[in-house]
Order: sequence, then structure tokens, then C-alpha cells
Amino acid sequence: MVFYAYMWLREDGTPYYVGKGSGKRAFVNKDHAVRKPTSDRVIVFTCDSEEGAFEKEIELIKTWGRKDLGTGILHNRTDGGDNPPNRRGVKESEETRRRKSASAKLKVFTPEHRANIAAAKAGKKRGPLSPEWRANIAAGSIGRPHPCNGTPWNKGKTASPEAKIKMGIAQKARFARQRMIQQ
Repeated sequence: MVFYAYMWLREDGTPYYVGKGSGKRAFVNKDHAVRKPTSDRVIVFTCDSEEGAFEKEIELIKTWGRKDLGTGILHNRTDGGDNPPNRRGVKESEETRRRKSASAKLKVFTPEHRANIAAAKAGKKRGPLSPEWRANIAAGSIGRPHPCNGTPWNKGKTASPEAKIKMGIAQKARFARQRMIQQ
């Protein structure tokens, strides 16, 4: 697996977030506190190991400084290198797992707490569909073409010249990202 540190850049080219990742982490919004930029404003620093990527992340945050501390321009809330151990592939010991399990078993919910949980879930459909529900879905689908077998949404349509240019740029950016990640 390839690990890397990455920087997200503002339109003026200054960084506003630094992170550590692998795969597509630098190019998706999931689990980020700040919104990601377009792909052409992401800089990736490939590293030999995960520890090397954490060290590079720490170095970059120290170099550019954090806004919340008044030391710089980054929106990072930590100094880096601090993902939870279980997210870095380090497994907890059997003793730690036993203690957590015992602690969870000691939790007792009061009747009031149980009532609050039930009220929050009231009216929400959960679990497998009943036979009646399945029959209604099947009856409503009779005569309709299956979405995968029907006509594509864009059949017979032609993209505008501007749209074609944007699609070409997006495709080139995807290829460039894949090459950076594979290196």
C-alpha cells in the first residue's frame, strides 16, 4: 500500500489543509473537517512508509502553522500524526478488548433512556421487508423496463463544446491522480 501526505491549496496557491492518506483519501470529502478543493489544487508527497507519511504531515503542519493557534494559515486542528491506533492497522491487545467488552456490559439504560430511544426510532422502517411490502413493490414495477436494461439517460444527446472541454480536463486530472498514487 502506498502512503502519502497531501496539501489542499487555495486558488492563490497557498495551502489550507494538510493530511496523511493512502488510496483516494486526498481526493474525497469523506471524514474531512474542511471541504476539498478541485483535483488540480492537491499536492501529494509519496512516502516509503505510513510512519514516513505521518512525519511528512507533521513537518508540513509545523512549516505552514495552524490558524486556531495563531501560528499560520492551515485549518488543521492538530499537529498531525495522530490518527487513532486502530485506524492505522494496529490491533488492540486481547486484554484491552476484554476490558472494553466488560465495560460495555456494565452499562444500564434507565427506563427513561429506553423510552427516548424508542421515541427516536418510532415511525422509521427497519429490518427486512414484509411479504406484503415486497408484493407492492413488485406490482408497481410490472411493465417498467429495468433501469439497467432501459435506454441510457444520454442516448441521442450531444454535449456542448464547453461540456466536452470540461469532461476532457476532468479525465486528464483523473489519469494524473492515478499516476501520482501509483508512484
